[in-house]
Amino acid sequence: KKMYKVRTQDSVGKVLIHDVTKIVSDGKVHEKYAVFKKNHVIREEDIEVLLSIGKEYIYAGDTDSGMVHENDAALAMGRMCENEHLIHTDVSEGRVDIVAQEEGLLKVNVEKLYAINTVENFMISSIHNNSEVKKGQRIAGMKIIPLEIEEELLEYVLNIQKDTAIFTLIPYVIKKAGLVITGSEIYHGRREDAFTPVMKSKLGRYGCELIGSRVAYDDEDLIASYIEDFINEGAEIVFCTGGMSVDPDDKTPVAIRKAATEVVTHGAPVVPGAMQMVAYKGEIPVIGVPGGALFNKVTTLDIIMPRLMANDRITRRDIVEMAHGGYCLKCDVCHFPQCGFGKS
Repeated sequence: KKMYKVRTQDSVGKVLIHDVTKIVSDGKVHEKYAVFKKNHVIREEDIEVLLSIGKEYIYAGDTDSGMVHENDAALAMGRMCENEHLIHTDVSEGRVDIVAQEEGLLKVNVEKLYAINTVENFMISSIHNNSEVKKGQRIAGMKIIPLEIEEELLEYVLNIQKDTAIFTLIPYVIKKAGLVITGSEIYHGRREDAFTPVMKSKLGRYGCELIGSRVAYDDEDLIASYIEDFINEGAEIVFCTGGMSVDPDDKTPVAIRKAATEVVTHGAPVVPGAMQMVAYKGEIPVIGVPGGALFNKVTTLDIIMPRLMANDRITRRDIVEMAHGGYCLKCDVCHFPQCGFGKS
């Protein structure tokens, strides 16, 4: 028996082959929900409800042989995207969402996402790559456009991500940080250190503990030795604040280069936060914090912080790509990270 179209007035006893959606918008309340679900057997009292939402006809029957119903296709796509720390919801109105089971960093294989959306009648939409997500947050939704789709086409789409996941959630794993504060004026007590509370606040969002802070005057050997001391004491990441400009007496970048085994970059195409430095000593990130982090709610540091806390290694190319979306609009009310800053 095939799917067929039936006048609503003649549909009592028929089995719906799709969800029927009702939209409520009265100027105050705006709602969209499935008033009847797939496989609902239509009753006499349902007729007026269907007519009231503009359904002069309904579709009943069974999916054709060789075809997959929209609900089943959505569930198959949800299972395709499901993996450790990510699960799919039940289907509703032909759509399935993906939900994070842990707090962490979302990685999106953008090319595979595009490849699936290139296939006609399939759609998956997601939040941005490298987004920080909370437990229970929905990160993607997927469905097919028509009521049913060819089995072969669905199988083709499912195979697109067979070798590499489209979505991966990396829980935050960095739990101990060290902070080297540089500046002779702070060392000699002429100016109060303002960076420690800022860094404690930023790290606290990710459950990372600041295991200590040391103040150094502008001496590259001393700064480099403090970096190494923190690593030897168990710090999984070290932040250096102060002296990040290119002035001759600013020794922090020189010290980071001396302590590190790889310097990714000093400078980033981001405003604010252009003077950030990213380096590694083995697997340990050593970060030169831009001075703007003291005066701006968000800078380059906030863009890369989720990746640092997930131990997702940052490359020179990653920094270059920040140019697109790296200009902060400094809105009167800041909604970061729910905004375009740092999103490419």
